[in-house]
Amino acid sequence: MLRKILPGVPTNYIQEFFTGAHGDQSLNEGLAYYKIVKEQYQKYNGDIARAHNILDFGCGWGRIIRFFIKDIQSSKIWGCDPMEDMVQTCKELNKYCSFEYINPNQPTSFQDNSFDLIYSYSVFSHLSEDYHLQLLQEIKRILKPGGIYITTTRTRDFFKECEWMRGRPDLETLNPGIKAMANSFPDTEGSLKAYDEGSYCHHSSNIEIWPYWGDTAIPKKYVQDKWTGLFTYLDFLEVGWQNVIVVQKPF
Repeated sequence: MLRKILPGVPTNYIQEFFTGAHGDQSLNEGLAYYKIVKEQYQKYNGDIARAHNILDFGCGWGRIIRFFIKDIQSSKIWGCDPMEDMVQTCKELNKYCSFEYINPNQPTSFQDNSFDLIYSYSVFSHLSEDYHLQLLQEIKRILKPGGIYITTTRTRDFFKECEWMRGRPDLETLNPGIKAMANSFPDTEGSLKAYDEGSYCHHSSNIEIWPYWGDTAIPKKYVQDKWTGLFTYLDFLEVGWQNVIVVQKPF
């Protein structure tokens, strides 16, 4: 009975490709981030039930957006993604929320000042420096004055995780979405040094159609120095597998 009511999930392969896990493990990670987003929003902007619209920017197959359905009318919940097949998957699996394809090389179709809350998970964990600054401008445009943007980035430990992945004897048997990190940040010590100095750390995946894509770790110092021209810095949470950045569009 619940399967007919609750949003569904895609195949294990798709789940692993996008999140590195499937089933309860993947959903529990999504649930943990949902709790952080809700807590941080309510810390600065009050009851999330009073938000007019919220947006999952880079929603993937929709594992996080589903948790907000119990907090706010589903007509106010939006998801968008630059992969058309994932947007279609979301539409098929989640009949409650609205989903829209976005062209990564163009502004979104959302109106100025549309959302009280925009959040992303593992989006700014992958972008080149130039492209991430471009995307921040777009997020600021569609966020309401006083609205909150919450996103994630790779932790400092990610460089060591890449090094560990390269040494795994079962590397070639893993899902491509998981084993890709073995190619990232081959100079572990150099990457750690750059991160500690506050530099933007990005390793390109060399994907022709997505030249801005790879693995990215953005240190707290960089956020405080470079994002404050666009947003009011609120917090940088070092929790879990990814660090969480919390900023606000000025009133």
